Amino acid sequence: MPESRLLSRAIPWWGWLFAAAGVIGLDQLTKWLIQQVLVFGQALPVLPFFNLVLVYNPGAAFSFLSTAAGWQRELFVCIALAACVLILFLLRRYAHDYLFCFALSLILGGAVGNATDRVLLGAVVDFLDVHAAGRYEVVIDYTCPEPDAGSLVELSFQDSRLSGRVTPGWNPPLYTNQDTLPRPHGESQMKEFHPLKLGEISLEKGEAPLTLRALEIPGKSVMDVRRVTLTLLP
Repeated sequence: MPESRLLSRAIPWWGWLFAAAGVIGLDQLTKWLIQQVLVFGQALPVLPFFNLVLVYNPGAAFSFLSTAAGWQRELFVCIALAACVLILFLLRRYAHDYLFCFALSLILGGAVGNATDRVLLGAVVDFLDVHAAGRYEVVIDYTCPEPDAGSLVELSFQDSRLSGRVTPGWNPPLYTNQDTLPRPHGESQMKEFHPLKLGEISLEKGEAPLTLRALEIPGKSVMDVRRVTLTLLP
């Protein structure tokens, strides 16, 4: 008897839902444990190239749409539900294909896990941070009142330095639907932040502070920083 028919009889299509349920359980358990051990933004070194860092991502992969006005939450939940429906259809149609269905069950578990985060917390819990030496593109998400625009800021790491001007001025109103995620004192409230492409910087292997400071302040303030994103360049 062909192997595909044996697998079809051994594992019905709905049997793959148990694998997906296992992924969902593991996903939610690990996220719960991380939130018990770490506070938002805290890093726990594990390996020279790997940290555990608790962050909440209201956007998609690579923080896509993370600074949107909150409507992305419902959008990504709907996309996850649509993906789940498609995966269920594919599981029924290709139940005999062991590897394909196994991969689909993992994707299904991840989609449901992330959708659960969005419904309960408004954002996906992320905590895996892999880093490496190399050249990085630096983008700062910021707001700054128009009269204070023009400050000169510098990002430094060991002997590497990168500077740029905070322009243009960008100071939109706060969102009316502020989330309730736990955050440390002093973190900015939710509003539309503007990306400032500071440039490229080389980061060498090793541990040292990554420092962002102001060199010139022509106005009363520098800027309100939401985050600094470093993207490893090929």
